[in-house]
Amino acid sequence: MIAGSNDPLFDDWNAWLKDPSAEWSSLWTVVAARAKSLAEDSAECAAMIRAKLLRINGPRGLRFRSLYQSDNAPETSDAEIAIRREIEIAIGRGSKFIDASGVLSRAEFDWQMSWNACVLGDAFAVRVWQDIPGIPTSTRWRVIHPARVSTPADKVKDPRYCHGIELDRNGRPAALWVDSSKLSQGGIWTPPKPERIPWYAPDGTRNVIHKVGLRTPGSMRGLSEFAPVMLPARMLQGVTTAYVTTKRVQASHPMILHVADVKKAREQYRGTRIENLLVAADHKIEFPNWKFEGADYREFIDTVIRSICSAWQLPWELVMGDHSAKSGASSRSLWQQHYQMAEREQAEHADQCSRPVDESLVRERHARDSLGLSD
Repeated sequence: MIAGSNDPLFDDWNAWLKDPSAEWSSLWTVVAARAKSLAEDSAECAAMIRAKLLRINGPRGLRFRSLYQSDNAPETSDAEIAIRREIEIAIGRGSKFIDASGVLSRAEFDWQMSWNACVLGDAFAVRVWQDIPGIPTSTRWRVIHPARVSTPADKVKDPRYCHGIELDRNGRPAALWVDSSKLSQGGIWTPPKPERIPWYAPDGTRNVIHKVGLRTPGSMRGLSEFAPVMLPARMLQGVTTAYVTTKRVQASHPMILHVADVKKAREQYRGTRIENLLVAADHKIEFPNWKFEGADYREFIDTVIRSICSAWQLPWELVMGDHSAKSGASSRSLWQQHYQMAEREQAEHADQCSRPVDESLVRERHARDSLGLSD
């Protein structure tokens, strides 16, 4: 079989199959750091992220609509309609104060979770209880950077602990371990102090939200969704930088000052840039003639951006803001695929992120003032 042969084309391929957990350990930090760099320094990658997150969260965020039903009757009673309204009010009110740090709105909270999962591979948030005067709810959620989720040093060899996630006897998440070490503004580093956060509260609701970007089957943690497109994205960034640099050189106008006495003039302009521009009056200088056209630059950009966007099922025209290259029929087909992917990603976000938050807010409201929910 050619696929398992020693063909020279396979020389640079990895021939070792690692355990998913070991693979994540060796790759996560490097891949996440590189993806973060692309997100911050590449205009094309930043546009891809924004298009993807807009597809997940929509322009106003995912809005909850209650379909509460107390029985299996086909008709909805007035009492059920009233409870639905109260559930939506409870979630809407609690969402205004959802961020434990008091900085993020509900839409920003969901956007931040999607960004962390997409770029860094993991998005974590933990539930906290804060009684603050003037705020009608106490349920908050705090976004946790995935780098802070790690197994305590004294439990690294325990098989029940997997990269900061404690497992029960069935191999399901039981708790999250968060490293509280940090660097102060004065540069003083505090030693690690692991904190255990139970995955579920006593009433069965979630204390931990974990949203994953690219999940390798068998791994508890995720990798950045930039992993499959890391190399072409980096090439795109490098070629763009080289193209702009060359054009800047091409547009530069050389300046040379001819003077009668170079030594005297250099003494006069010592320490300034003019000192390096002085030549003798009878000295002749020939500059190279630049003939860089870069005519294939647009074709290269279009080709690479198409392949990168296809990995995320994003229309490259949407990312680049160019809607002139598609016919009506092909455009409809493209957008249909885009909307299908949007439905899937929104459903995943609702299951992984929105539902635990909404349920925690309803649980608090029900505990404070019974909503009349049936068991």
